[in-house]
Amino acid sequence: MRILIAGLAKTGTTALLYLLKNSLPSVDEVLFEPKTCDADWLAGHPNALAKVILDKQLRVADFMAFERKITIVRDPRDRLISALLYGQFHANYLFDDDKVALVRQCLERKEQDPAAVSLTEILQLLRRVSGAPAIANHRHLARLAAHLEVFDSYCAATPDALLYRYEDLVPLPRPRALRPPCRSVARCRLPHPRTAHRLPATPLGRHATWARSRARSPIPSRAGRWVAIPRSRCR
Repeated sequence: MRILIAGLAKTGTTALLYLLKNSLPSVDEVLFEPKTCDADWLAGHPNALAKVILDKQLRVADFMAFERKITIVRDPRDRLISALLYGQFHANYLFDDDKVALVRQCLERKEQDPAAVSLTEILQLLRRVSGAPAIANHRHLARLAAHLEVFDSYCAATPDALLYRYEDLVPLPRPRALRPPCRSVARCRLPHPRTAHRLPATPLGRHATWARSRARSPIPSRAGRWVAIPRSRCR
């Protein structure tokens, strides 16, 4: 069974990839963010697991042969913040303690009182400490809108995919599904890890045992019934 995970950047695709990899021992090959997929190669790997980032360079038609498709969706406002903070790992001001202190103080104020610091203020500070040219707010919004158009186009091309909420992948008091799993992925277990949002892009290690135990849990069928997964599939 070939499984495809698709989503925009910073929506939890990597965490979900490794959770499934450690939960499905039958996986024989893992593809990490390819833009194309050769049909002959795919025919020789009946248990391939792949995750792709949705953008204009992705050749969606190459991935239609995957029997199970999972599309992960996240609140675009949260995704914007996540991408903004992730970008600081490669910032050129990290060796300047004074500039790092300024950014940290700004983010701590935002965390303590969200209304006290606007997103625009954070963007302006980051560009000031990094020496990058200012970008008007409407350009950020235009980029976000373009990403959403790509996402909508992919969803229209894959009506058989399971639409899975990022908020169901990370800790929430009351996790809920965006919609019931469709029959095409009825045998694919999607766990709700407590630490998925902190996982590095490496195998789960100590999380693997927990992921496998979650894989043995029942899953809701399309009709709302619960279907147990055989233990032989979750070694």
